[in-house]
Amino acid sequence: MQDVKRVIEKVQKQPFELIHQKGNKNMSEKALCPLLHIWRQVYSDLEEAYQKKNDPSIPAPPIVYNMQGWMLSSDDQKELRWNNTCEWAREHGFEDLIPEFDENDQYSG
Repeated sequence: MQDVKRVIEKVQKQPFELIHQKGNKNMSEKALCPLLHIWRQVYSDLEEAYQKKNDPSIPAPPIVYNMQGWMLSSDDQKELRWNNTCEWAREHGFEDLIPEFDENDQYSG
């Protein structure tokens, strides 16, 4: 039974680990995501590019947190949302809009 639990845990963690490896390539290892005001600017750029592309087959980018959402979300939730944003940008050709982040612009928990 322990072996089954370990396999299930590994399978459940694997997609998150893959996203984590891909999502934060423009930040330091310890960073979870950009600071909220920086993230909002990146989201604005992604949203504008998405609107200009006007392709109904592309879903909207993951929505950035508002201040209340930021305060109520865990660090894991912030990191996952950011990683989803980076993955969305890669999948739909907007990866160049995700900048390299200065250490002062990164949130580490």
